[in-house]
Amino acid sequence: MSRPSPLVGYNTSVAHRAATFHIQTEDSGVGHPHVTTHLFADGGRIIATRRTSYAEHVDTPAYPDAVRELIRAQHKAMYLALRRGELDHLLGDVAPDASQAPPPPAPVAPAPPPAPPTRKPTRLATIQYGGAETSLVEIILYQVAPEDDA
Repeated sequence: MSRPSPLVGYNTSVAHRAATFHIQTEDSGVGHPHVTTHLFADGGRIIATRRTSYAEHVDTPAYPDAVRELIRAQHKAMYLALRRGELDHLLGDVAPDASQAPPPPAPVAPAPPPAPPTRKPTRLATIQYGGAETSLVEIILYQVAPEDDA
């Protein structure tokens, strides 16, 4: 008879004392019947571990439900212990106490808006048109709205 696969656990990221921690709870399977919950900091360093055996449930019909409840309860207990500060003594310098942190830097006055760009006067190109020196703008205006010669 084949053994059942380990049950799916939980993963939760938790903000606490100006740091982010990760809680992971997993089932080791009936070959090693225990549920393990780790509290991680700094991207992988284990701060705390809780391990609970469920060997007494392995050969019972209540096995899957009992282990699911154990996973849920143990994960929640680690979360609550962290948020309540019950694990703060293990955190060291990972998450300094906000009450002892240096004050935030004073706000810096915003920089003044940039000065508007200065424009050099545009020099119109002039061309010879009809025997006289004329600007291109005048030629275009004449083409759009010619003057009456009458």
